[in-house]
Amino acid sequence: MLMNQILSPTRTLAKVRIQSKKRLLEFIAKEVAREIPGSNPTDIFNAFVAREKLGSTALGAGLAIPHCRVKECENILGFFIQLESGIDFDAIDGEPVDLFFALVVPLEANDEHLRVLSEIALIFDQSSVLTQLRNTHDINQLHNIISNVHAA
Repeated sequence: MLMNQILSPTRTLAKVRIQSKKRLLEFIAKEVAREIPGSNPTDIFNAFVAREKLGSTALGAGLAIPHCRVKECENILGFFIQLESGIDFDAIDGEPVDLFFALVVPLEANDEHLRVLSEIALIFDQSSVLTQLRNTHDINQLHNIISNVHAA
């Protein structure tokens, strides 16, 4: 799946000020609810929290990929959030996380969910991509970097 099919410039956010994991998940839930008619931000927040309870979605190197399934979601949606400064997100390397790619998928999209997660992880596993994302705060540039990178 091409990244620009799931991520749009309107779902790409730069220099967001958030101080905790809980606040970040609340923020993402509200952003998701704006994109999915009939969805409830509290239900979305709870879905993200339930997934995090299974194990942190922080991969290390300052990156996390929080994800969940949402009943009202009809298509896979991506949200990229660059924080102004990193937060504790229970990363495996213990480092703060400042780059997030949140993924929301329909309830029944099992195989596609796993495939897209894998593609995202491969894209963001490239240190040059992370460096580029940290060196710009322009939403269009951030979106272009993510959309034009191919999984390694």
